[in-house]
Amino acid sequence: HRRAEDGSYEHSTCANNTATERYMMGRLVCDSVLHWVTQYQVDGFRFDLMGHIPLKVMRKVRDLLDSLRLDMHGIDGRKIMLYGEGWEFGEVANGQRGQVAVQQQLAGSKIGAFNDRIRDSTLGGSPFTDPRLQSFATGLLKPITGGPDQGSVRDQETRLRKAQDTIRI
Repeated sequence: HRRAEDGSYEHSTCANNTATERYMMGRLVCDSVLHWVTQYQVDGFRFDLMGHIPLKVMRKVRDLLDSLRLDMHGIDGRKIMLYGEGWEFGEVANGQRGQVAVQQQLAGSKIGAFNDRIRDSTLGGSPFTDPRLQSFATGLLKPITGGPDQGSVRDQETRLRKAQDTIRI
């Protein structure tokens, strides 16, 4: 687990955080991915809270996968998908534990990031707002009974246009 300076466990995520910036924890991630690919033919990985994993660990995973060749290993590792939630917060925010695998750092890495902006524009609400807020696919501009105030018709039209632009990108 990742510990704070005072020795307590860090738990800014859903549970006690793993310290993937430490060599053996990073190696466990890499070795586990290779094991699942070579032994069970797993063809893609989604990393929950990938932004808490150092970028160098995720790049190492990508490099290890890319080294797998069909003629030698029976697997074309370049076709294995890697993506995750690429945002940072808590004890890793702003580079406190080094460079982490966040959306802004992934360009050219062949590692994808889950796009929470498209999710929120499609569904409405978010982990940080009332999940009953409506958007593109959940009836924005349609009257609802109960629940949060969706704003004036004009405000909803503006939100809907912004959501459509975000989804279209």
